[in-house]
Amino acid sequence: MRLNAGYKKVLTALILAIGVFAGDWASAATTSGVSDGIERFKKPMPPVDLMPEQQFLDMTQEHKAVPYGDKSLGYSIRWPKDWVAGEDKGSSNFELNTKLFTSINIWYSPPRMGGRSRIEVKAVDLAFQLTAEQWFLQNVLESGQTLEGFLVHSENKVEALMIVMEDDTSYYVRTVTILNGKRVLQAQFFVPMFFWNDERALQAQCLSSFSITYPTESIIENMLVFQFLDVAEVKYPESWKVRSKPLTSVERMNVKFLNIRETKNKIGRVDESIEGQVDATLVSAQTSSSLIAEIEQYKKNLEGTGMLLGKKIENKEDLDYSKNFSFALTEVYEGIDSTNDAMEYELWVSVMVSGGYYYFISLLTPSRNETYFTWARNTQTYKQIINGTIPSAGGFLDKADDL
Repeated sequence: MRLNAGYKKVLTALILAIGVFAGDWASAATTSGVSDGIERFKKPMPPVDLMPEQQFLDMTQEHKAVPYGDKSLGYSIRWPKDWVAGEDKGSSNFELNTKLFTSINIWYSPPRMGGRSRIEVKAVDLAFQLTAEQWFLQNVLESGQTLEGFLVHSENKVEALMIVMEDDTSYYVRTVTILNGKRVLQAQFFVPMFFWNDERALQAQCLSSFSITYPTESIIENMLVFQFLDVAEVKYPESWKVRSKPLTSVERMNVKFLNIRETKNKIGRVDESIEGQVDATLVSAQTSSSLIAEIEQYKKNLEGTGMLLGKKIENKEDLDYSKNFSFALTEVYEGIDSTNDAMEYELWVSVMVSGGYYYFISLLTPSRNETYFTWARNTQTYKQIINGTIPSAGGFLDKADDL
């Protein structure tokens, strides 16, 4: 069954009217701005009076390179003609890791009292699927640095300005970070604070020229497939674990995907802790009185786990759903653990309709304020799972057009 335009409009109105999941649990729950501690880093970039474009081109030269013969590291950047270039990396004997940056080129200004400026290009591998914003802000949190400005160009590119101390010298460091497949490429322009007013235009324009030569969309993790019999399939990253009882009926099916952290204790035994959980439930519309009734039942089941919905944080408008869904809606709420209020959670909940089935997919994660990297990894995985939930032919069953 596909929803015609009129039915879909009615269904959307009904869903929005009840706030999907807010109901009685959150009588004060209206859509609010995100109470997000990470927002303190998101300052506008300080304005810079740029030099005329031709003047900039005359005083700089372009550098193009494919370091180590790896096209995913290919980049170009302009650098000042009177500077000294470091060694270009051309060896094929090379491997990145996910922890430490590898420098792939560097340029220095002429020696002077007060310190030399420099441009450095470096790279590191991604361990998990993240946006450039998420990856960069996590590194800022770990390093304890303070941003003077921050700009998100796209999901794969961010720009920042910060103050860094090196050997008793303070530098204004402007950084452009670009994700290219599983690679993180970063260009940084260091200017001693004493010279920043004179060089900040050059700094900004050199970094604006930094770009990727061979863009790639490669997936960071291998994706596995969980099959809901012949009704639907769900793709999920291989680093997540699956928990599911044997599927014996097509009327109601459930699977859980878990982000499990493993640590060794003092006696060498491996302890496991769940850092994120995605719950996917499919319900046959033929055995249900209505979608609204299923939403109410879903709320009761969630309440039975001790997790309640607090204030709505936002409606998610940027998720990609399969074209086979005739209706899809995702909302984000504060999660309240009724048995323990020591930790902040978020609940992401999606309701989707395709053929003869209702799809309920939810994410329980520590909040973005609680553990930013865990939140970022969990929410990006959730988006992948939503995008990788694909109805199959067996999910298209007849059902009357009523709620």
